[in-house]
Amino acid sequence: MTLADIQSLAKRIPNMEKKAKQSKEIANQLILINEVLKVLNEGNPARSLITEHNINEINNLQLLTNKPFLYVCNVAESDIIDGNALTDAVLQRANEVGAKTALISAQIEQEIANLTEKSEKEAFLKALGLEESSLDRLIRANYETLDLITFFTIGPKEKRMPGLLIKGQLRRKQRGAYILILRRDLYAQKQ
Repeated sequence: MTLADIQSLAKRIPNMEKKAKQSKEIANQLILINEVLKVLNEGNPARSLITEHNINEINNLQLLTNKPFLYVCNVAESDIIDGNALTDAVLQRANEVGAKTALISAQIEQEIANLTEKSEKEAFLKALGLEESSLDRLIRANYETLDLITFFTIGPKEKRMPGLLIKGQLRRKQRGAYILILRRDLYAQKQ
């Protein structure tokens, strides 16, 4: 991803250098691109440069390394709780670049899939010292990484999940859609 970002920015530079002589805004973008390239060449993601002042400019570059990262480690059944030396190295790297991590065990997930009863699955997880399956933890880690929440609409005849929202960013259209859903459901209840 870092190499893709470097190539993307390198392609933009020649054209922007020509236009930078005429526009101060483009000249400032070129300075930012060179700063981002320097960070990328050092092996760090573009998001490590983000501050309150340049967040919009860096987001407008649409770089892959500006996106949230989630490092997923598939470990043996015995390492699912505390990890191992390799997962410690991944955790250290994730902390350096501001990413999240999740430990999963495909072996445990396969064994859970072979169990038919919910009570058997819960007993199996409890015996391993786990509260939830690796798959559930991975889903939760993805939600946290992307800062998502789920909301539901409930009516007299149905319950459904109309979508996902980013925490703290309930936009006008989303609020309007949510209110319309509530009004429709309330109207349906009165009839």
